[in-house]
Amino acid sequence: MKILAIDLGKYNSVACFFDTATNPSEFEPIATQGWALDQLLNQTRPDQIVIETSSITGWVHDFDQSLGYPVLVANPSAEAWRWKNVKGKTDKDDALKLGKLTALEQVSAVHIPVAQHSWRSSGLDSGRH
Repeated sequence: MKILAIDLGKYNSVACFFDTATNPSEFEPIATQGWALDQLLNQTRPDQIVIETSSITGWVHDFDQSLGYPVLVANPSAEAWRWKNVKGKTDKDDALKLGKLTALEQVSAVHIPVAQHSWRSSGLDSGRH
């Protein structure tokens, strides 16, 4: 299985492409913008995308799903995410751990509502009540 694990940042993210058949991992820094995600997905054609929950998870999830990719949103507060006695944790470390936990089916997933039914598209955030 080809897994694309993305450690999301507000402006820049780190993508880890992890192939469970051959076990190598490749990293690529990307801009956290639709065009950059689209380019990355066209290059890698992953079987599964996995991201952590964050303030930008919603639009990234919806964008990736709109292109036909399955997206798993991980809950980083689960026990498997505990970084005990680790110094110098990096975005690459997070992305790789996200990919490996997905391969081992140890990701605690978070439900993301369908885009048309979520608050992001309901008009609630537009100031109209």
